[in-house]
Amino acid sequence: PLIGETVFKNIHCRRDEVVLHRTRIGHTHVTHSYLLSKSDAPECAHCQCLLTVEHILVTCPALNAVRTQYYNVTSLTQLFKDISQVTIVKFLKECDFYSKF
Repeated sequence: PLIGETVFKNIHCRRDEVVLHRTRIGHTHVTHSYLLSKSDAPECAHCQCLLTVEHILVTCPALNAVRTQYYNVTSLTQLFKDISQVTIVKFLKECDFYSKF
């Protein structure tokens, strides 16, 4: 319910800002486009569980190896509090989710 102030330091690209805002509110194209297309909710290809922003950024075991190169957190709150926005963008790009957000 409270996502806090959204001041992005060292972010100069409009697309990065859009991706970070979508990430913070938890509504992205890849996780919520099914609502408009009236199809089934997306599942993680590796875990067969509901695909959410939290799953992608924090809990998916298939992304754990890449995730640990960038950060090690246990919640979205901790991620947005302790990790730089640039690092989050780099992680999303490497995992090929950046263009899907």
